[in-house]
Amino acid sequence: MSLIFGGIAIVLLLITFLGTKERTNIEQNTAKKQSADEKTSVGESFKYLFKNKYFFLLTIVFVLNYTILGVNNGLRIYYARDVLGNAGLMGPLTLCFILPKMIGNLVYPYINKLLGKWKSMMLGYVIELAGVLIMAFFPASFTNAVIGLICLGIGGIPHNAGLFAMVADVIDYGEWKTGVRLDGLTNSATSFGMKVGAGLGSALVGWGLAWAAYDGALTAQTAATVSGIKTVFTLVPAVLIVIGLVTLAFCNLDKIYPQIAAGLEERKAKAN
Repeated sequence: MSLIFGGIAIVLLLITFLGTKERTNIEQNTAKKQSADEKTSVGESFKYLFKNKYFFLLTIVFVLNYTILGVNNGLRIYYARDVLGNAGLMGPLTLCFILPKMIGNLVYPYINKLLGKWKSMMLGYVIELAGVLIMAFFPASFTNAVIGLICLGIGGIPHNAGLFAMVADVIDYGEWKTGVRLDGLTNSATSFGMKVGAGLGSALVGWGLAWAAYDGALTAQTAATVSGIKTVFTLVPAVLIVIGLVTLAFCNLDKIYPQIAAGLEERKAKAN
């Protein structure tokens, strides 16, 4: 299975690489980048990075999103087996979560054109919140789980694509604010957030099962344990989504991006 997926990934990545064209003067940009690298030390680079408030906000959002994903992926089998009473439902539930995202990746450019990155991500959080609350406060059933996970999948569409695209806006903001462009350091928000979020998500799964007094030796869990699994699977992501909504509310780069773009263009024109 790993070889199959690995082979498909290689082909798709090669298509992406070969089909992408640089739209700027490569030699000129390389010379400028080398010159900037020589003038800016590592310490100074971090000083400039820490002046970019959107870097911190976006990093928090990345951590939250991947923590939510970790909790959902880690506890889904327990929810299917112990809350819904059928481990065989794991496959259909996973499909309900993943399929909307797969379709959504194809239509997201149109969503982005209509709403922009920030509004689409805020709307995504609202839809995700509705999904987990349906599973939290309505009776546990396969139907409600399907509705809830489809909402999570649909809500995750802009976070799949828009969040990574927003990193480029944060880079532009940093350059506009400080005069120094930090592509590599700013992009660390993605890898840092993904790794920390995945770790926290896995930890929350373990802590949640311990809190619910889960006993793997039992053929059927107690009512209190089943209730605990349901709570961790739904209300923990709900709390994280609310924190994400509040954080993202302070990260509306779409509102000021025309000003950023105009400022950068003016600066480049003067430099040329």
